[in-house]
Amino acid sequence: MIKLVLLLALSASAAAPAKEKKPVMEWKGQNGGPAQPGHKLVSDAKGWEALWRVIGQDAPALNLKTHAAVAVFLGEKPTGGWTAVFEEPKLKDGDLLVVYTIRAPKGFTTQAFTAPYIVRAFPKPAKGKIQVMEAKAE
Repeated sequence: MIKLVLLLALSASAAAPAKEKKPVMEWKGQNGGPAQPGHKLVSDAKGWEALWRVIGQDAPALNLKTHAAVAVFLGEKPTGGWTAVFEEPKLKDGDLLVVYTIRAPKGFTTQAFTAPYIVRAFPKPAKGKIQVMEAKAE
């Protein structure tokens, strides 16, 4: 009886289609961001190249006809461990809402000045625009 239940459970989970996740295009670092905190939305090649000049690296490949990028700069910090985390984007009235949270380090950290950044690509919405906002950490 137990074997039959296990067999049914395994076959049911194997039959259920797995929701395929698309890979996230994201770049981040603890150094390279500007001294002032903020975020920037980039949707064209000129802005993409300028963004990466600020970070001090060559711009990676990104199809800017289908994607836009959001860069979050945390500004100059006295230690390592600072990061920004993107929530899952949401469509609202045709616009894509991109929300991020800045998280302070927990526990032991590198005792050095840092300028963390994170850049993530998002698919452009069909008709609307992309709105970016910071959610306050709890």
